[in-house]
Amino acid sequence: MTDAKYVFLDVETTGLDPYVDEGTEGGLVYEDARDEGVSQLFEEQWFVEHRRLPDEYILKHMDYVQRIMLGAPKIPLSATVIRLNHAFMQSSAYANEDPELDPKWQGKYLVAATPQFAAGLLRAIYHHCGLTKVPWDYHLIDVQAMAMGVLGLPKPPRLKEMRLLLGIPGQNPAPHSALSDAKEVKICFEKMM
Repeated sequence: MTDAKYVFLDVETTGLDPYVDEGTEGGLVYEDARDEGVSQLFEEQWFVEHRRLPDEYILKHMDYVQRIMLGAPKIPLSATVIRLNHAFMQSSAYANEDPELDPKWQGKYLVAATPQFAAGLLRAIYHHCGLTKVPWDYHLIDVQAMAMGVLGLPKPPRLKEMRLLLGIPGQNPAPHSALSDAKEVKICFEKMM
């Protein structure tokens, strides 16, 4: 298992502009190390209520209608904040605490294929819910940029390509599903560590 300071995340959206588009789906993989010497791996996936319709690319390539529109029930943005706080703080009991006052918030790393995009989108969700602080304390790890250095590539590889180049057997069973992509990020990150 990976160190509990990493939270692996993927978000699916209505488009590629974090200032205009909305999140439609989230996936998290993280380790909960509350008990002394004992840790447990958690995986979560959720679908988010949203008003904006997806752009043509999302409709065509991301199976939006099947997975998002006809998929599981949608949760409000506030529930997304609680899930993220739980992952970063490792206890839902602390979900409403101020991150600047609580040391449990310090040193957590948001690991994603495009962490700046995901962080921008999630920051907008936090602000929409009236919160000014985010739990990852601006610690971001970009596995695509990491792979460029590790593999000596001229440009960031997509997750599927990264998995192949790292020699990881198998394939992502549900590409463009937030939870499946978050798991993929974790697998690639661990291989490069």
